[in-house]
Amino acid sequence: MIVSTTTAQQTFTVIPREFLASMWVNVIDESLNKTFNYYVDGGSVAEDTEGRKTFTINYVDGSGNSIYKEARFYALELFADFNFWNTNLSLWQMYDELWQTDSDQKQTIFKDRIFVTNQDIDQLNDNEHYNINNGQYTTNNSYNNEYIVTSWKKNLKRNKKGQFVRHNSEYSFVNLSTYTSPEIVEVNNRDWVDYGADNNYFQFFNWQI
Repeated sequence: MIVSTTTAQQTFTVIPREFLASMWVNVIDESLNKTFNYYVDGGSVAEDTEGRKTFTINYVDGSGNSIYKEARFYALELFADFNFWNTNLSLWQMYDELWQTDSDQKQTIFKDRIFVTNQDIDQLNDNEHYNINNGQYTTNNSYNNEYIVTSWKKNLKRNKKGQFVRHNSEYSFVNLSTYTSPEIVEVNNRDWVDYGADNNYFQFFNWQI
């Protein structure tokens, strides 16, 4: 289950063991080992014909801040607390011996794990995956596409023993933005595609360097 860090209401859809009109929700921050409790009344709970339960909560702390932090994992638990009569009416009817008992028991109806991120993730339709480095790097586009190229082959000279030795290098500048990609032409009576004039663009480009 993936949720965001918003302080606005968030809606969860689950398939619980049993449908309860009201329930308690525990959210445990696995990084801090801290538990947040929320009570969901009947007005915030709905169930469809396929047994899926939908409920909406503001997941905030006592200061109104979201309990969810980016890139953290949380444990989610839905349960009926036997100490609260209106959260477990159906369970009281099933276990009538608890009617007169003030117990600390609880009936867990669903468990899951939550991952929190504000990134747009849609692996099924758009092949969008979570990126741990999202926003960590900034691309610098302030420069042109110019490179300095060092040529050694043109400066190899032989010493008295006839061995090639490295001499002063030559430097040249290549600005790729000034080059225009040649037109690719398909000729019907040939089995290949011409790339540039005389089909010789790669040799031309190498000569320019």
